[in-house]
Amino acid sequence: MKHKNLLIGAGIAALVSMPLLPHFSRNSFTAEVAKKEFETIEKPGRYIVTAKMNDGSARTLEVSDSLLEWKFDSSGLYKNIEPGKSYNFKVYGWKLPFLPCYENIVAANDVSSK
Repeated sequence: MKHKNLLIGAGIAALVSMPLLPHFSRNSFTAEVAKKEFETIEKPGRYIVTAKMNDGSARTLEVSDSLLEWKFDSSGLYKNIEPGKSYNFKVYGWKLPFLPCYENIVAANDVSSK
């Protein structure tokens, strides 16, 4: 019985902490925006940015609100990102190849004119 309660408690703790895990994986990089799109596969839709990395590879990013990041203006951030310009991106999270989840952009600073 003791082990069963321990397993149930560990399972509940794992489920509660799952939404927090992406916030521990942070990254910054500079890339050129190849395209932007509004993906409507899920409800509500979401803002997607495809960035072209310096090595020529593409990286798909998401712009979404986050309570833990105290970020509530994802539509404004998305609107200010322009294809063809380079940005220094600050992101958190990760891209899982078997799931439609992407790194979330926290900040995008235009470095095209610098």
